Amino acid sequence: MFFLLCSTSVFALGGICSFFAGRGKAACFTGALAAVLASLLGLIPTARVLLGMARSEPAHYAIDLGPLPLGRACLQLDALSAFFLLPTLLLAGLCAIYGFSYLTRTPHAAKPAATHTISPQHPVTDSVHHLGAHWLFYNWLAAGMVLMLAAADAFMFLLAWEFMSLAPFFLISLHDEEANVRSASWIYLVAAHLGALCLLALFALLSIQAGGEFSFSAFTQIRPSGSLGPLFVLALLGFGTKAGIVPLHVWLPEAHPVAPSHVSAFMSGAMINAGVYGLLRCLTFLGQPEEWWAFPLIGAGAVSAFAGILMAVTRHNIKKSLAYSSVENMGIIHLAAGFGLLATATGSLTLAALCFTAALLHLFNHALCKSLLFLSAGSVLSGTGSASINDLGGLQKRLPVAGCCFALGAAAISALPPFNGFAGEFLLYLSLVMGGAQGNFTGAVYWAGLVVLSATGGFTLLCFARLYGLAFLGEARSTAAETAEKTPLPERIPLLILSVLCLGSSLAAPVLADFTARRIVPSIMLNYKTAAIPPGVVNPVFSIDPPALLRSINGIFLLFLLIVCAALFLRRLLLRGRNITASPTWDCGYAKPSARMQYSGASFAQPAVFFMNSILHARVRLPKISQYFPTSAQAYIRCNDRVKDGFFRNLFLFCLGIANWSKRLQHGRVNGYILYILLTLVALLAWKVGGV
Repeated sequence: MFFLLCSTSVFALGGICSFFAGRGKAACFTGALAAVLASLLGLIPTARVLLGMARSEPAHYAIDLGPLPLGRACLQLDALSAFFLLPTLLLAGLCAIYGFSYLTRTPHAAKPAATHTISPQHPVTDSVHHLGAHWLFYNWLAAGMVLMLAAADAFMFLLAWEFMSLAPFFLISLHDEEANVRSASWIYLVAAHLGALCLLALFALLSIQAGGEFSFSAFTQIRPSGSLGPLFVLALLGFGTKAGIVPLHVWLPEAHPVAPSHVSAFMSGAMINAGVYGLLRCLTFLGQPEEWWAFPLIGAGAVSAFAGILMAVTRHNIKKSLAYSSVENMGIIHLAAGFGLLATATGSLTLAALCFTAALLHLFNHALCKSLLFLSAGSVLSGTGSASINDLGGLQKRLPVAGCCFALGAAAISALPPFNGFAGEFLLYLSLVMGGAQGNFTGAVYWAGLVVLSATGGFTLLCFARLYGLAFLGEARSTAAETAEKTPLPERIPLLILSVLCLGSSLAAPVLADFTARRIVPSIMLNYKTAAIPPGVVNPVFSIDPPALLRSINGIFLLFLLIVCAALFLRRLLLRGRNITASPTWDCGYAKPSARMQYSGASFAQPAVFFMNSILHARVRLPKISQYFPTSAQAYIRCNDRVKDGFFRNLFLFCLGIANWSKRLQHGRVNGYILYILLTLVALLAWKVGGV
């Protein structure tokens, strides 16, 4: 715990030092260095708990609050918190290294404005943006996450949660001279604090159930006299807002595209995981779940997964598409957790362990893959000044490192075997098939989840084939893409490290699955009161052996890789000494092919939009071609987020109307204000008399 406190202190003090270091490169260096050092310090106790958890008790630390009513604040590092700390600390350091170069990189000032427009997300180094303040809030975000994950009482948890919720507002609004950036940052802030209100109510009710205690250990001893269902609903709403599940996701696709890319990577790879952590931690307080709890969680997960990837397919901005992909993956994680709850409520502990293992493993792998994708997209954005796939193309030749890393991340997030994103989804498929074999109504729910997951996987392949193909393959569609600046070394280092971690996680998938099932999942399930795993049983014995299946899959693909390498070597051997020439590919009869003949973002997604238009309600405008040789033709396809535009926008407009009407009460006349006070006193007296 000493190193964890040192890590938090370095995050906090490093942020303050970077603030006073000024606006320029010195502030960036100070903030990034502090983040890297703090991450390394925090990884020491995290590794100790994860590797030595079976032999030692969780570390505890109490902070005396003196005369304050709550008395003290407690910290604790156990299996569950250490598991979530691992990707948080890894990404905090790697994204800081990337951000140091990204924020100090010289924009394309020499390029003509007519052919290259710097987007709102493009890094700038002028005096308008206080980079010291940026690193202050970046480090405070990381410090808040570490404290939140280590908190062992409601006071410390909510205090750290507020730090973690407030800091991103300032990070997102780095380029606040743009109207869309200001709008996105305010949408995030409103959503974060609406979720926090639910959490305040949740912990207040938990404290009442625990006899006025605020510690998590007291919460786990609750013996409720009635249903705790309302507490579960509050937890789902409060933590689901942070995780970005539908319909509480509206802030996520607005905030991620406009934030600096290293912030987007950290938020999507680590911060939204806090919502999953909070929900799982809360489940340990509520004891044996009721069966109906699983259905809203499964429903939210299924809708988030399918709707998120459909929206990702229709977006032309790479970062916005990746943001909706985060909604999809949070949906998959909540889907797995929901089926884990359902299996626990029905007494199928083996199946529940498999579901929770799938959820946690997918969460860890998603953190690595999505941060890699966002950082690769940041290299595209800083190299070209555009994040629209309709302005890119041919970048694999000009940005080879970013292109290869994006391709790796795309294959992994699409759950293609044997990449690391495959392992968690494979375990979820196994659990759904096992649950569906029950043959009753519950079995039908498992089969429905299997259908949703399969459909989501198909659209995920379409989405990332579209993003990678249109951005990195083919010919450049603009001058900016033709003259893209190469990714500098400080930005390539985090990309390569994350790529190695993704590949390592792929090879170690059987070990990680077994480790998660044996050491992390019991920290969730052992707290259930009536359906707990029997003492001494650390890992329920699966009726099948998922780690062995993952080892077999890895072995098959390693064998396939050896065969491919042998074939390439044989080809090189046979062609040795021959004159080999290169020529253009078949041009379909066109004498001079150009980028205008390539697929656009809309044309690539059009078949999916056509088949899913009953859900998407896309606005399609096709060109009317009347000539044999038309000079130009353009198709228009637009898909709005129906939750945001159809529900929340009307809700916000309604609230704005009430607020504007209420301004009439503030008219500046003292007589009216005295009348308000008098009416209030009369109403209170009447209520008191009536109560007596």
